[in-house]
Amino acid sequence: MHRAIAFVLLALPAFAQLPDTVREPHRTVVIAAKESKFFSAKRYDALIARFDAPLDAESTRALFRDMVQLAYDHENGDDYVQMLCRDLEREDMKDIGWTAIPEEIEVEKLALHDGRVLFGTGGLLAARHPELEPQALAGQRLLWPWIGVGSIGKFWVAKEQFKSATRAKVKMPRAIPVEIRSERIDGKGRLVLEGEWIRPGKGHVKEAIALDVVDIGNGGTIFANEDEGLRTTRPTVLYPDLAKTHEAAENWRDELGWNPKPAEPAAEKFEEPKWITELVAKAPGAWPAPYDGERRFIDKAASRVDLVDADAEASLLRLRFFFTYGDDLPGLAIGDPRAMQKLENAVRDFLRGKSIEPVLKLKSDAKLVAAVLRHLPDLDPAPQAGVTEDDVWMRFPKDYSPWKRYPLLVVLHGQYQQPEWDYQCWTSIPEAAGMILVAPKYGSTAGTTRSPKADDEVMRVVRRLCLERNVDADRVILTGVSMGGAMTWRLAQSYPSRWAACGPEIHGPKPYDDKFPQLRNLARVPVFQMEGEFDGLNTIHSRQAAELLRKWEAPFVYHELRNYGHDRTAWLYPQFLEWSSRWKRDAHPSKVEHWCLNAWEGESSWLAIRRASKANAFGMKDGAFNPVDLCGVEAEYKDGVISVKTLGGKPAEIEVFFDDRLMDASKPIRIEWGGTSTLWKPKPDVKRMSERARERGELEAVYSDSVKVELK
Repeated sequence: MHRAIAFVLLALPAFAQLPDTVREPHRTVVIAAKESKFFSAKRYDALIARFDAPLDAESTRALFRDMVQLAYDHENGDDYVQMLCRDLEREDMKDIGWTAIPEEIEVEKLALHDGRVLFGTGGLLAARHPELEPQALAGQRLLWPWIGVGSIGKFWVAKEQFKSATRAKVKMPRAIPVEIRSERIDGKGRLVLEGEWIRPGKGHVKEAIALDVVDIGNGGTIFANEDEGLRTTRPTVLYPDLAKTHEAAENWRDELGWNPKPAEPAAEKFEEPKWITELVAKAPGAWPAPYDGERRFIDKAASRVDLVDADAEASLLRLRFFFTYGDDLPGLAIGDPRAMQKLENAVRDFLRGKSIEPVLKLKSDAKLVAAVLRHLPDLDPAPQAGVTEDDVWMRFPKDYSPWKRYPLLVVLHGQYQQPEWDYQCWTSIPEAAGMILVAPKYGSTAGTTRSPKADDEVMRVVRRLCLERNVDADRVILTGVSMGGAMTWRLAQSYPSRWAACGPEIHGPKPYDDKFPQLRNLARVPVFQMEGEFDGLNTIHSRQAAELLRKWEAPFVYHELRNYGHDRTAWLYPQFLEWSSRWKRDAHPSKVEHWCLNAWEGESSWLAIRRASKANAFGMKDGAFNPVDLCGVEAEYKDGVISVKTLGGKPAEIEVFFDDRLMDASKPIRIEWGGTSTLWKPKPDVKRMSERARERGELEAVYSDSVKVELK
């Protein structure tokens, strides 16, 4: 016998008021948006007031439509619409229905002088910063160059790039992405995005949506599906086959200058000779690591009868000194190896912060101490990859050895980013290139003050690594993205004698009165510029810098990427490292030309500008600057004479350092300027030389004496 079951359908009450559990999160969105000050406070206040009033079905629909428009005007339309769709699927919101999502939204439509048209969301940057608009180069327009799908970054279109800017109505995306699980290029060159979407009216769906190619550039490719209301961009380099589908991109690799060299064969591995192995067995612990330097040193060592005797420990010390010091091998290293080791230990302790007294007590001459400073090896194992206590991220090559010197890559983070992000983006590339990687934190992640303090936070890390680790001081490479790109320009211009090469990414140099007075310091520093054509003022300033560097025949390359905005150009990183590895700084130049705005950035190689006359801000410690304070000096050493010439500004005093790799101290050096001259007899001083080396973190350009000269 079957029991009858009666189902009673209970009618749900009609929508009466917006539930507080929905009201408050959306109201919070508006309050957070108001903090951005993207639009006038009245627009946000009007929306907040509507949330605070009673909301029936019709007023809720109208409010949410306005909220969708507000979200797209700000930047994060997709995220907000996902949130809205989840709420519309609630039981107590179903009376509202999908009509809360508008059929159309307003976006920015920019006509460019080259005939192209850009669509995007995000509003006008000039509305956010109206003070920029009157400036000739500062009228930027901010577009997120996609509608409905994530992309490669912000498009900042500079005033001189666009013809007109208007608002236009386009279809609201018919599919809101929840998760894109895969993407590919199909046989027709379309971008196919596969994943989970929200289709208003249908809810969550899993499907693949194809977007057609709109424009291909050497940087980014624009895709669109007008029926779906979707637009996006992707880095062209990810899809090299696209180059075959559009004539504008057929030669994009050539336009980028992408011509990678074939990988060089790995150096031949060899085992230590048996005679060294036998010595190590007799004096365990005296040999820091299996020798893996150049084979020619092994062959030379085998022919040196003065290196090995019955004392195994002393013999190993002599061998280590021979492999470490090369042509600078001091006589003490052979005659009294234990005394040489004692001097090394005293110098090492001093460089790591201890007193200079143990070094002075050994009464070594300046030439010997200079050799130790230049060649002192790091005998400690490499630190673990990752973050240090002072928020610096580092990674050392797996083959880190006391027998080698390694290039150092310094990577500077962007605004609102932590150094960990840059470390993760770069970590495997320097490892493959045999470089030490360091990503320090500097200034504020919300925007550096570009002050001496921010400078020193970077330079302090560089100094420490050069003092304590096996860094090749002539191959220190600097790069940074966005705000880090700005700091790369700044540090490269302010401390040009420190770097082998630099690679500023998506940021131009900072102008002073629409000029780049310190850029001349980079006429001899190799620069690898990475820029997008739609990076606003960064693009304009990068172009201007490139024009000047090209005029000066500087060692530089400029990569401007079409259809690309403000985001990483990570596919250029291997090319940048391959290019920068070709360069070594000249640590002992016979000619120095240096320009500076402030006293703390007045040094370059063996020349320093110490004081200026009648300068407004020169020498101030708070980061102030003024273009009238710019000082320029040129000095050249030749045949015992240093010729000094004032290039610009009002330099009043300079300091000249004695460079024993360049200058001859056997007779007085004549310093000439403006028809006046003086004689200088350098007197090498161990204490002064060592303290300056530690202060500057410089163990190659070691200066044992200096003289100050008044420029009258």
